[in-house]
Amino acid sequence: DYYKEWASLGVVCLDGDYLKWFMAASVMITDCGSFLAEFSATLKPLIQLVPQTEQIPCSPHRRLFESFYKVHTVEEFKSFAKRIIEDDEDPMKSERVAAVYASGLRGSAAAKNILGWIEERIDGGICR
Repeated sequence: DYYKEWASLGVVCLDGDYLKWFMAASVMITDCGSFLAEFSATLKPLIQLVPQTEQIPCSPHRRLFESFYKVHTVEEFKSFAKRIIEDDEDPMKSERVAAVYASGLRGSAAAKNILGWIEERIDGGICR
């Protein structure tokens, strides 16, 4: 019943292939922390519904998290939803894009960097 209820509101993704939905979305609205960095790589706006006990992100992600639209009240949500979704405005875009690139979520080759790190340790005798 829980999943049927969500399906009546929109698309439900029950497998791990959610990146296609990220690419199709124009904005993410979430109260969850698990997709914040991943969705940020799309460079699209993110409206974060902030819990009463907001956790401060670790320093490498602080700039990125500060580029989200933070919502603490229903009034704030309505204001951001109108501005970002209805009016298609995104005043935090330049800061968000800069933060995404600074964090290495775009413009870097993660797999290549990981492979290089492994090869460096093997070649250097650390993993022998």
